[in-house]
Amino acid sequence: MFMDNLTMKFERKKLYDEIWDISLTGVSKKYGLNYTKLVQVCKENNIPYPSSAYWTKKNMGLDYSTEIVELPEAEEKEIEVPLKNTGLLIDEKVSDKDKFIKEFNFLNFLEEDEKKKVAEVIYELSVDKYKRNHKVIVEYKNKKKEERREERKANYFNPYYNIHNYVEKGYFANISKTQKDRCMKILSAIYFAIEELGGKVNNDFSERIRTGVDFSEGVFCQKENKRCAFLNERNLCDIHMEAGEHMLCDTCRNYPRHKEEFEGVREGSLSLSCIEAAKIILGCEEPVQFVTMSDDEEDEEFEDFDFLLYTKLADAREKIIKVLQNRDIDILTRISVVLDLAQRMQDALDNDEIFKMDDMIENFGNMDSLLEFQREAEEHVLGENEYCSSMRKIYRIFNKLEVLKSDWPEYVKKAELHLYGEGQRKYEENRQRFHKSIGLKSNFYDVWSCWLEQLMVYFVFTYFCGAVYDDNIIGKMQTAVVSTILIQELSIAKWIDQGEQLDFYGFVDIAHRVSRELEHSDLNLIRFEKICNQTPVFQTSQLKRILALV
Repeated sequence: MFMDNLTMKFERKKLYDEIWDISLTGVSKKYGLNYTKLVQVCKENNIPYPSSAYWTKKNMGLDYSTEIVELPEAEEKEIEVPLKNTGLLIDEKVSDKDKFIKEFNFLNFLEEDEKKKVAEVIYELSVDKYKRNHKVIVEYKNKKKEERREERKANYFNPYYNIHNYVEKGYFANISKTQKDRCMKILSAIYFAIEELGGKVNNDFSERIRTGVDFSEGVFCQKENKRCAFLNERNLCDIHMEAGEHMLCDTCRNYPRHKEEFEGVREGSLSLSCIEAAKIILGCEEPVQFVTMSDDEEDEEFEDFDFLLYTKLADAREKIIKVLQNRDIDILTRISVVLDLAQRMQDALDNDEIFKMDDMIENFGNMDSLLEFQREAEEHVLGENEYCSSMRKIYRIFNKLEVLKSDWPEYVKKAELHLYGEGQRKYEENRQRFHKSIGLKSNFYDVWSCWLEQLMVYFVFTYFCGAVYDDNIIGKMQTAVVSTILIQELSIAKWIDQGEQLDFYGFVDIAHRVSRELEHSDLNLIRFEKICNQTPVFQTSQLKRILALV
């Protein structure tokens, strides 16, 4: 590998290995390469690079082997990549930077340190033809592109119209394409220099900031459909596009990452409400593994934190997840047995017998007890009519939650009609056909049970230990179980609606919708748990009977 004045040469295999080790961004920073050109070179030379799913799984300690794309064979063994800081200088630099700054006799009205800073920026000022244009230039070009597109549409039926006769209006009117591109690069370099000196290149976005933020409340304004004022028609954030990631609020900067804080422990996960995160969570075929790391940060002290209870919850959660991932046992039995443990732990806590939890956790989850539990569960199965009635009562919890997305009520209503609109008998027929087609009685049992397993593991990991703050152990488990049951019910409805068809992406869409409505509102989470605690159909004994019938 060696450098000439404009490019760096790489062995094709070495470049591929480094990209998959430290990313495209990492390679471009390491060697001072032009990122855009690096991507282009990879495409031209058939060098695959990692997707976002690869980095997400790798960073979370998940199995990312399925995301790896092997390097195809090619005749070219050595390739060239443009360096970042090459291109045409606005003016030839003087040989001695210090001399240039010392002899800089302009802008004498500035303070000496300010004048020196300006001189340094001017000295380094250059036009890099490979560097991405300033955002104002990009916005201008996109605006002109849209104008040309609209003009073509307007003249679609005009036989005399010629696209090549388009006359651009504005700053670059009557300038050739070659010179226009150079003018834009020069302006872009000047804009970046202005910003480096602490100035701003304004456009109309500053007005949107003033009108789109409620500064008295410290929140973003919402449109009539409860969409953020800065979310555009492509569901992209205009703040991120205009000002960069560093200008985002904490929620937007962190999402879809989810954090739970305990004394001495910080837990991180991805939120199921993000469609891409949902694909990763539910698409994982192997049992989920968790990564533990330590850092040197000073631990935050939590007032009145019950560390003893937390240790019991953490130990129980570890056992619960292990049971949920035991694929030698039917998935519904696994769900039922972890629900039973949560109930017994809640009873011990309510009776001030927390010391009994150790034996509960220690003896929980061995194969003999699981098989015995499965046999007992089969003796307390609900009748078909009672099952339909119970599921209908459970489903109505959706009507008692705060609506976050305007299309959610109609979505729930439509699904309810598919499920229960033709009576109990039709519901049971549909449910049985569903499970024989793609569900728990089909050839796809392993796939379907894996999806349910990942849902349960997600909800349990995210919320179970939160019972240390409100003592509601069973409420956390009921939320996990009921959410999983409801997602399965909505899946049956979608399967009916789509002509008895449902694929992975359809299931992901359902899970992410439910998560979004439930988890994006603290009020909904609290209300959900309260309803589960107080309504007979959500009680442990009834839920276990529901889970016993397939």
